[in-house]
Amino acid sequence: MPISIQSIVVEPEVFLFAEDGKEDLYDVCCKLDESTIMEPINSVDDVLLKDDGTRNDGLRFSRSALFQICERITPGLSALVQNIAGLRIRADSFDDVLDPRLACRIINSCAKLRFRAKEGLHTRQLIINADDGVIEGVVGPKYKYLSHRNLYETVDEMLSSLDEAVVFSSAAIHGRYMSMNWISAQSIFTVSNGDDYHMGYYFSNSEGGGTGVHAAASLTLPHVDLRCVSDFESIPHAGKSFNKRLHELLAAVLITGETAVDSLRVYIESLLENRLHIFDVDLRGVDRDKQKHLVTTLVGQGLDVSSARIVVNRMLYGENSGTSDMLMHRITGMADKSVYDLALCVMECAKEFQPAVREKFERVAFDLITNKFVI
Repeated sequence: MPISIQSIVVEPEVFLFAEDGKEDLYDVCCKLDESTIMEPINSVDDVLLKDDGTRNDGLRFSRSALFQICERITPGLSALVQNIAGLRIRADSFDDVLDPRLACRIINSCAKLRFRAKEGLHTRQLIINADDGVIEGVVGPKYKYLSHRNLYETVDEMLSSLDEAVVFSSAAIHGRYMSMNWISAQSIFTVSNGDDYHMGYYFSNSEGGGTGVHAAASLTLPHVDLRCVSDFESIPHAGKSFNKRLHELLAAVLITGETAVDSLRVYIESLLENRLHIFDVDLRGVDRDKQKHLVTTLVGQGLDVSSARIVVNRMLYGENSGTSDMLMHRITGMADKSVYDLALCVMECAKEFQPAVREKFERVAFDLITNKFVI
């Protein structure tokens, strides 16, 4: 039995860019674009794996690409492969019940059986990073590749032509998924606690399939590196009127007009005063019913149970969220929280996740501070 388990997938490379990283972002986008090739799956040999997870030509699959292959073969295969290969549990603790080689052989057997199924693998194309030797996406026959580079150039040109001054705020690239946030140079308002809000434009794009271009309004607190984003509006990669549709998309999602902006400021001020009353009267402990209610409410807005608990516990206990020692929290200044504290905590927890997951948190926070739901 092996001492350690070697992964059969390549984990995604992660790049983070702050407000001064605009040029670095563009350089990474260009490098990705120049190294990308698309290759049709002509035979089952194009997806068969050796025991170490590589193809016969030495190319390896990224985690997301291998799962796309599995889901295209048959529903449920992805979950089985992740479990058998040790991609969901700690391999160092469960070596005796994991077998990455078996996982590869299961994929091969199923691929041979289902290769010619309707809309099966024989209809797919592979997105390959030729420089790194990694297959990073599996897309359909009608897929039109839109590079991060092209999206960046389009957005940069579009925003530079606006009457208002807009500046780059942040971006992240996680494998083949990119998110970008651009904000107004001037804040739209400052609330009484000093938080300075900037309206912005948020974009995300996947070069590896699964989604088109997403655009949304963002509300950003640059001084603390927090943001939230509205529900996504999406447009496909293809089409001659792409730029026009992108302009129309942004015009539709932004919060504009003095009345709307002032109403938002007033509502956020009210959240500062709206106490959760989550501690009992004498501050000896947390009201468990109210804690459960907060978790249930966040789950109802799109977070999974684990994520909702992370948010609520972080708000209640800060960095000590893994403990229930209430005496320690009283000593360190336990106090009641406001609905606004909860919104900020959702945004803060979001930063710990990759972009596609972070967006789920940030949409919940946006809906909370724009009165889309109440606690």
